[in-house]
Amino acid sequence: MKFGNKPAVPKNGKIIMDTIAIGIPAKKINQMKTPLYLFTLSFVLSFNLFAQRNIQSLNSAWEFSLENQDKTEIVNIPHTWNAEDAFRDGKEYFRGKGTYQKTLFAPGNYKDKRVFLKFEGSNQITTVFVNNEKIGEHRGGYTGFVFDISEALKIGEENQIKIEVDNAHNTDIPPLDADFNFYGGIYRDLELIVTNRIHFELANEAAGNILVKTPQVSEDKAEIIIQTKVVNNSVQEKTIKVSIDIFDPQSQNIRTLSKKVQLKAGEKISVIFTENIQAPELWSPDTPNLYRIQARLSEVNSEEILDDLNTKFGLRWFKIDAENGFFLNGKPLKLIGANRHQDFKGLGNAVPNSIHRSDYRTIKEMGANFIRTAHYPQDPEVYRICDELGLLVWSEVPVINDVTDTAAYHDISLKMQREQILQFYNHPSVIFWGYMNEIFIRLVFNNNITEAKIGKVPGGHSYYKISFKYLI
Repeated sequence: MKFGNKPAVPKNGKIIMDTIAIGIPAKKINQMKTPLYLFTLSFVLSFNLFAQRNIQSLNSAWEFSLENQDKTEIVNIPHTWNAEDAFRDGKEYFRGKGTYQKTLFAPGNYKDKRVFLKFEGSNQITTVFVNNEKIGEHRGGYTGFVFDISEALKIGEENQIKIEVDNAHNTDIPPLDADFNFYGGIYRDLELIVTNRIHFELANEAAGNILVKTPQVSEDKAEIIIQTKVVNNSVQEKTIKVSIDIFDPQSQNIRTLSKKVQLKAGEKISVIFTENIQAPELWSPDTPNLYRIQARLSEVNSEEILDDLNTKFGLRWFKIDAENGFFLNGKPLKLIGANRHQDFKGLGNAVPNSIHRSDYRTIKEMGANFIRTAHYPQDPEVYRICDELGLLVWSEVPVINDVTDTAAYHDISLKMQREQILQFYNHPSVIFWGYMNEIFIRLVFNNNITEAKIGKVPGGHSYYKISFKYLI
């Protein structure tokens, strides 16, 4: 097998090195042979450029190896090791373990910070080690997740980051069988996020997202509920001011809200705001109006911003009538669209944002107003694009064809659904959450199988009813 003749192209469409070479002669730069050295240099130089939250790409220059090969190579993320072999006729593509490694220098001012790795997607079991200490494991290949690596870092020293990704068949993790490839690798963006010790919660099923609920919307008024979670990782009790700015689709600040909260050392609390917007500018496929929220943390009687976070949302309401169809903002709307997978020839599923955007523009231009993200949650950029273009979305988890009737499979399926909803909750484009898809597909192709017999067919489905409750 041949792997990695060309590193996967990052989402901006270019191969990048995350390098800032300030005041260094070109001759000296040319003497710096390794990409890992360049990354370390860039990180030290860039760290002092921020006051509160710093988000830096970790996409470039990873040392990569596969368990069935002796060689190593330098790759860029997004990356899959199945970009080529999955397209070879008559041959099985490799499903197993791949390992990514990088050296990360942690400067002295990390001592008073929290440091996180944020994955947008990695298929399908991802295990993170820092200096050979296991930080955690995530199961499932289509939703984001965050690990807090703060305690394992050696401040003022180089740190070894190792990420193991395994896409081998696992009966406890959907999907088990489908008409698409189960590519292995860190195939979506990877970020390093550095915050103050007092920050909005990051390492949760929402992958750091704050929730904006819109329980009541009409042409006259919209009620919004903003849910944040604040963490105090300092060693002292703190009085914190939580501020919310709401911007309309023209980027005008229309509301400023604030609350003071008391947090003990090590405490995490929810801070919730409720507000009404009069005569809201509604979101629809023809008028995809987007509001924006900026959330900030500061100590009381201080101008210093400890953390800040932005999210967009839209205001719309809809209903589905068995006789009369779909209604958006009180008006009937015929849904016209297609299914769309996230892979591309030559790249597998390690697809840059430029291709995502091109695909959805084409879908919009052909007259569609609706898309199904078959058969799994797709890149966060996809939902942002659909919000902006005005495409309604059916987003689903990959419970397809085969189901393993075990507690482990059931629990992971529920976790996937929670992660999907919590991470993409604010997107006005999303109108359906699918908890399975094409689960009875074999009934179509085998007239001898009935729904009652499915659980008894060797190698077939195990069917059971699932009850979902989401505390969001």
